[in-house]
Amino acid sequence: MVGFPAPVAGGWFKGLFHSHFSGRCPRSGNLLADLLISSISGSRYSLPGLPTAMARGEIDGFVALRPHQRPARHMFLVHHAALALDRNRQNELPKTEAEWATLLRGLTQEFPEDDPWHLIVADRNNPAFMQPPAPETIVPMDQRPVMH
Repeated sequence: MVGFPAPVAGGWFKGLFHSHFSGRCPRSGNLLADLLISSISGSRYSLPGLPTAMARGEIDGFVALRPHQRPARHMFLVHHAALALDRNRQNELPKTEAEWATLLRGLTQEFPEDDPWHLIVADRNNPAFMQPPAPETIVPMDQRPVMH
C-alpha cells in the first residue's frame, strides 16, 4: 500500500488532518469527501468544504497547526484553489462545497476513484495524496546509476 505518513510523522499536515491512518485500509482518507480537517472550534471539513467555510468566516484556526506551518497550509489551499479555477476557466469562486469538489476533481480527471485525493491507496501504480505512483522495484541508492 502507498500512503502518506505525514499525519503520524509530523509536518504541517499533522496540524491540518483530523486523524492518522494506519495503512490497514485498502484506501482511506479521501480529502474530497471525508471530514478530515478539524478547526479549533471542533468543526470538521473536507478539502472542498474549507474554502466554502472560510468564505463564511467559520474557520478560526486548525487543530495542532503550529505558527511556522501556517504559510505552507495557506499556500497549499490557495494554490489548489487557483489551479482548480484556472483549469475550469472560472473567474468566480464557487459558493458550495459540491462546486469546489467538482473543480478539484477536475484536476485529476484521469482518476475517477479520487486516488490522488486519498491519503492511502491500494494500488501502488496510482498516486496517493501528494505522492507519485510507487515504482515496481526500489533500487538501493548505492546501485543507482550516477547522473552527470
